[in-house]
Amino acid sequence: MKIVMKCPCCESTNLVKNGISQSRKQNRICKDCRRQFLENSQDHFITEQEKSLIRRLLLERLSYAAICRVAKVSYNWLLRFAEKEYGKAPENLNIVLHKSNEFSKELKLEICEGDELWSFVGNRKDQNNVVWVWVIIHVETRQIMSMYCGDRTAHSAGKLWNNLPEEIKNNGFFYTDYCKSYLSVLPKDRHKAVGKYSGLTNNIEGFNCILRQRIARLVRETLSFSRKFSNHVGAIKYFICHHNLMVNSTYT
Repeated sequence: MKIVMKCPCCESTNLVKNGISQSRKQNRICKDCRRQFLENSQDHFITEQEKSLIRRLLLERLSYAAICRVAKVSYNWLLRFAEKEYGKAPENLNIVLHKSNEFSKELKLEICEGDELWSFVGNRKDQNNVVWVWVIIHVETRQIMSMYCGDRTAHSAGKLWNNLPEEIKNNGFFYTDYCKSYLSVLPKDRHKAVGKYSGLTNNIEGFNCILRQRIARLVRETLSFSRKFSNHVGAIKYFICHHNLMVNSTYT
């Protein structure tokens, strides 16, 4: 019985030989879709449906190895795909500014809460690898207005402030913890430092819990830690952009 070889992309049988690979295997190319592949290769073409599944799995608390097992893709391919997806996350975090109905027109204040989340890249025992995730949330819309990853200094607080939309900079009132780095950045007349049990930072504390529940690399005792700072930031930013899309779709 003659075995008919098909293109793994379009399943065409219109194939021709196209040289030898470095591993001394026969290369073939499809004359219809121009896809090149190895004869008797174990690789398979990843469909858009499979890529959509992987995008959803990247938003869950799964390691790359677990995603590879579920989606049946190689680890190196997943690394390249994830980095590409992280790079597509918009700089504005998918923020949509809404007119506030909760406060009087005279004040025009947008209530926000800020906090920092401890994480690490590489060896967690090395203090130089500690990365603080700074986040500001809008109380009414539940959108993340700004995020920054860095140390716990006034420089990082300044970067967090610079990433805020101008409307929030001009009209925002901020509740934070007692981290002194905020004092040199946030306007004194629109900033109040409060304790965790005051209830005035419940929204940001709750979102930080969501981050730890949904992003494996933010779990304190984890084997799914980040090895590259860019991937660490990209994974957090990728989730925040998705979060803002979801809350915008339900906000009225």
